[in-house]
Amino acid sequence: MKRLDYIFFTILFICLIISSKQKSIAQSTEIDKSEIICIWKNTKHNAFPDLCFYNDNFICSFRESDTHLPEIDSSYGKIIIINSENLKNWKQIKTFESNEFDFRDSKMSIMPNGTLLLLISGIKWEEGKNINQSNFVSFSKDGIEFSDPVEVKIQDEIKTKWDFLGSIVWCDSLGYATLHQRNKPRNTWSVYLLKTYDGIWFDTITQWQIKNKPSEADLKFDTKGNLMAIVRVEPGKNGKFGISEYPFENWKWYDTKTRLGGPELFQINQDTLLVGSRYYNPDIPYHIPIKGREYVGQKTALFLMNKEGTIINTLFLPSYGDCSYPAILKDKNNNLVICYYSSHEKETSIYLFITSISKLINKYFKTY
Repeated sequence: MKRLDYIFFTILFICLIISSKQKSIAQSTEIDKSEIICIWKNTKHNAFPDLCFYNDNFICSFRESDTHLPEIDSSYGKIIIINSENLKNWKQIKTFESNEFDFRDSKMSIMPNGTLLLLISGIKWEEGKNINQSNFVSFSKDGIEFSDPVEVKIQDEIKTKWDFLGSIVWCDSLGYATLHQRNKPRNTWSVYLLKTYDGIWFDTITQWQIKNKPSEADLKFDTKGNLMAIVRVEPGKNGKFGISEYPFENWKWYDTKTRLGGPELFQINQDTLLVGSRYYNPDIPYHIPIKGREYVGQKTALFLMNKEGTIINTLFLPSYGDCSYPAILKDKNNNLVICYYSSHEKETSIYLFITSISKLINKYFKTY
């Protein structure tokens, strides 16, 4: 018995040491809450933010609703637009809502002619099922007054009842966008790269050949004019990073070896990227989401990644559960402004983390 007791306490001691080290590592890779600014909090569910700098103002768009997914028509989401001159004082300037569609997943971009484009996803629900998904755009010349949303037009050959346009990036006179589709009858998912001249009509460039179920994606240009993409893949698969030269028809894809959710790309330098994403605890096996346990073990993370899709380091933002969908912006002082949502303080609210690239690397990531 003495020998068994010795073995038991030895194993317990080792486990405690490992646990202590894991806690230490976790603490050293999470931003202190004091460095985070909450810019929007109420009793509603505020989520899926985007951020841009336009007409000398920071503009943030996000969805406000009762829940992440509507349970009844009255809980359909609406898009709220707020702005600020200094990232501290914010005011609401516009609301978009519909009696037919749950408005969500808004994205902003500045067109070549200087117009601000707001892209909105709209979903029709019936008894908790997505029966139709479409996309709408609104335009602004000053960041204050916005046009009424109009439905976008997607090339007839690929259009379905479940179309979700992701981010749009512009180069010269062309805009490039991702199109995520869920073919409900066959339960197959597809993702395309589209082009547009006016933000309303979208034509196909290519279909991305990604296995399983490719989902949300973000696009960015690198310093050489190549187009980069980061893609979420379901069910619970590793995200993909892709890169292509003009005319962006042929893509090279890399496995990030990390599950992603609501990913966002930002280029730090020629060889290094910053990825904002939902983090999924790898020790928790993937399962079909169960009501009340959909977001267990999830946080908002920043990943340092090279251009072969290898993640170098991970940093956590104060967050938990229903969270993520970060937007990453560099302001006029060359600071990084990272906007995300989280439910770690009970109400699902909108937060900002402001830092410099050098501080992000040298203080928070510690290694490069």
